[in-house]
Order: sequence, then structure tokens, then C-alpha cells
Amino acid sequence: MGTSKTTLELGNFSDEARCARRDFALLEKAFNQQVGEILEQAQSRLSESDRDFQRAAEEHARQEQALRDGNAELQRQIDDYCLVNRQLEDRLCGGAFKVGRVMNFLNRHNARVSGNWSRLKALLEKFKDGSLAHDAWITQIQINAADESDADPGVYEFEVESDDEESKVPEAPKPQITLKISTVDLTQPSSTESTPAKNQRKLFGGSKPKVLTDLQLRPSIYTPSMTDTLDPTANKQLSVTKARESLTQPVIWDKLRADIEELMRSHMSYDEALAAARADAEIHPHLDARHLVSMLVRIIYWKSLDKTPWVKYIPCWCYKEAEFKLAKVLTSGEVPTRWPNLRKDI
Repeated sequence: MGTSKTTLELGNFSDEARCARRDFALLEKAFNQQVGEILEQAQSRLSESDRDFQRAAEEHARQEQALRDGNAELQRQIDDYCLVNRQLEDRLCGGAFKVGRVMNFLNRHNARVSGNWSRLKALLEKFKDGSLAHDAWITQIQINAADESDADPGVYEFEVESDDEESKVPEAPKPQITLKISTVDLTQPSSTESTPAKNQRKLFGGSKPKVLTDLQLRPSIYTPSMTDTLDPTANKQLSVTKARESLTQPVIWDKLRADIEELMRSHMSYDEALAAARADAEIHPHLDARHLVSMLVRIIYWKSLDKTPWVKYIPCWCYKEAEFKLAKVLTSGEVPTRWPNLRKDI
């Protein structure tokens, strides 16, 4: 009887052990599956952050190149203006005194130049060129005025020549005007934690700054596009002046919302830009990334993400860049410019 009881107990223990092993195997499988899913999600987020950071770095490189191209174009214009200015100065200096015209004047209206008049003309040519007469020249000019036979003004006294005094002062070299471009290298690691690139890298893959915790950072419906923003090196935007001149409607340029201004700079009419800003469609391919990020800073701060339909298509890296800039603005105590709603009656 005792043996049977012991055998029964051993059988029960064996069943419990099998159940425990089975439960453990199931728990281990579920745990490993959950860990795998977490690692996969983490890897996906890391890949997304790296991809967004790479796109931001590429956009920064394009922006830098566009600024350098603009700087080179402005420098070329400055050089052209300096050349034209020198040419005009030369023409002014040369055109203010014409020897032939002076000789003609001296031979009109009862005035005559007789004798060795070619010496007088040669002296005038030397004066025009700013050079002295030859040392071998010995010249005396006698002026006869028949209507003033008794006039005796005495020996000629030299007048003050202010132009000569100015010419003695060496001309200062014209300064070369260059635009200094300050850029952040997003592709190289930084040596300190406080550098902008390091902080921006943390923002692309890390937690949000405390100043952003109470803000909505994405639209309620967010379907980011893979289409890039406007490439500033390949697409020439209109200047603000040109875009303003294209306005035919009774509106004030400075009162327009920033997205409409930038769309008009991308060669849209006012009506086309207004329709695009209202539409539930992508417009960021027409917008320069630098201006787009500045707009996002204002839109996020003024809680207008769900009131501006086109922002739901903006690439994720633009939002992360906007978060970085907005955090800096708020930390410094500043407030972004208000983002107005579009009126329905226009």
C-alpha cells in the first residue's frame, strides 16, 4: 500500500514537472518573441532616425552649396559694378576736358589763336593726360585783347588746385565684400556634448526636450512623404521683389502668410499659391527646406498642425529639425511669430 502511494505521488510530481517545463517553454517562447519584437521596433526606429538624419545632412549640404553659389554670384555682381564704376570714372575724367573742343572754343566769336598754335594744343594734351610738359619745351603765350588795350592784370598768379591735392592722396583699395557662411557639419562626430550637431543628433534619435512636452509635435493624421523639399541648387526661386511685383490683386505682400509668399517665389501666381496652401496635398516640394522648417516652428508652437492640411505630408526629418530649432527658441525665452489661419473670404 505504501509503495503504491509513493508511486502515485511520484507520478503526480512527474506530471507537475512536465507541466512546469511546458509552461516554462511557453513563457520562454513568449518572452523571446516579445524581446525580438522590441528589438525589431528599436532597430526600425534607429534606422528611421539614421535615415532622417542623413536626409537632413544632405539638405544642409544643398543649402550650404546654394549659399556659396549665391555668395559667388553676389561677388561677381560686385566685381562687375566696380568695373563699371571705374569705367565711368575714367570716362568722367577724360570727358570733362576735350582738347579739340577747347581749341575750337578759342577760335570762335572774334577769338583767334595764331602763331605756333600746335604748341598750345600739345600743352593742353599734356594737361588732359595729367603729365608735365617736356623740359625741352620753352613756351611763352601772349594774349592780345584789342577791346581792352589798357588792361594790365599783372603777372599770372597760380590758383589753388584742389583736384591736385586730392590726387596726391593714395586711393584706398576697394574692399572685397564677401558673405560669411556659418554651417554646421552634420556628417562628422563632435568632440563635445554641447555642440549643435551633437545636440541635433540626439534630437533625431533621443527623447524630446522638456520645453516641447506640452506641444503637439505631429498632425493627428500624419502620412509623411518620401518626396524631398525644393533643391535650392537646382531650382531658381524668384526674389521677394519679383514675386511682389507679380501681385495683381489688392493685397499687401507683408500681410501674406509665409507659405503663400514662398509658393509665389516658386513661380506660382497668387491664386495658385492660395489654392495650394488650402489644399490637402503636398506643397513641400515647392518650398525651400530652410523656410519650411521656420514655418513648422511657428505652426507647432501656435497649435496649427491640424489647421494646416499640407503639413501632414512633410518628411519626418523636417519635423525633427523644427523641434530642435523650436527648443532653442523657447529655451532662450523667445516666442515664434504667430501663424495665422487663412481667411475663408479670400
